Amino acid sequence: ERVVAVGSSGVILYTEPGLAGLTTSFVISNKFVDVDLFGVAYNEGTFIAVGLGSTNGSAIYRSTDGETWSGVTTTSITKNLKDVAYGEDKWIAVGQDSLIISSVDDGLNWSTVSVGGTFQLNSVNYQNNVWLAVGGSGMAMNSVDGSTWYKKHVVAGGTALGKQLNAVTYGDN
Repeated sequence: ERVVAVGSSGVILYTEPGLAGLTTSFVISNKFVDVDLFGVAYNEGTFIAVGLGSTNGSAIYRSTDGETWSGVTTTSITKNLKDVAYGEDKWIAVGQDSLIISSVDDGLNWSTVSVGGTFQLNSVNYQNNVWLAVGGSGMAMNSVDGSTWYKKHVVAGGTALGKQLNAVTYGDN
């Protein structure tokens, strides 16, 4: 098992388990100084990291070991990416202007699924055959196939929330 963390100035760190679980000592894997990375995910041997690049707006990096990373060329994807997740045999990344992109070949090639909203998507998750992304202005988008997405206003106590949502996860309670 390996833990990978990403951050500003393109920092990618990794660690290995220690004697008492995860060690607190991280090793700097890479520093891609022209990007800021906001999200990272893992599935069966592949890590994907996403963020904001200085050249074309988006940054996607891929690794099969968490140590050696390479950029994925995405000339048609020019928006800031905030998060990435894996489910239903595909990767989904979300970001600026309601951008949703996907990859079905283990993160090697990406295509735009949806774009053009007025709010940023900050987080995406997949569980029980449902994709859920949340973001600005209390907005959420959901999908059962990763291709067709539906915009939702998050309502709390009968009133539209209207606040930025930064992260989403599932639980079994």
